[in-house]
Amino acid sequence: GDVAMFESLAINLYLAQTYGKGALWPDDAAGQAQCLQWTLFSVTEAEPPGSTRLVQFIFKSKEERSQEVIDAAAERSKAPLNTLETTLQSQSYLAGDSFTVADLNVACSVEYFVRTNFDLSPWPKVKDWIARCMDRPAFQAMTAIKAKEAA
Repeated sequence: GDVAMFESLAINLYLAQTYGKGALWPDDAAGQAQCLQWTLFSVTEAEPPGSTRLVQFIFKSKEERSQEVIDAAAERSKAPLNTLETTLQSQSYLAGDSFTVADLNVACSVEYFVRTNFDLSPWPKVKDWIARCMDRPAFQAMTAIKAKEAA
C-alpha cells in the first residue's frame, strides 16, 4: 500500500530499499549498514555546519550575516570533511565502489558547502566525490526542476 513519509533522507532510504535493490540499495547487509551509517552521519555531522552556512549565505543579506557564526560553522565542518576524506582515500564512493543512497544522502548535505562557496581544496577526495555526485544526470535534472520552480 501507500506509504506517507516526511524527512527527505528517510524517503531516499525507503525509495532505495523499494526500487533500488542491488544498485542504490546494496544486496548485502554490510552495504546496507553502510548506507544507514552514512545517512545518520549526513544528518548529525555534515548537515549542521552546512545548513548554518546555507542560512548565512543564502537566506541572509550581507548586512545580516554573522562572521562569528560563519567561522564557527567552518570549524565544525572540518571533522566531518576529514572523515569523508579518509573514507574516500580508499574507495570511490561511501559504501564501496558504486554510487548508492549513502552517497545521495551525504551529497545532499555536502552540496550546501558547494552552494556557499566553501573552500574544499584541503579535502581533494571530497571535492572530486561531490563533483561526481553533482555531475550525475539525476542531480542535473533536480537542479533544473529547482531552477524552474524558483523562476
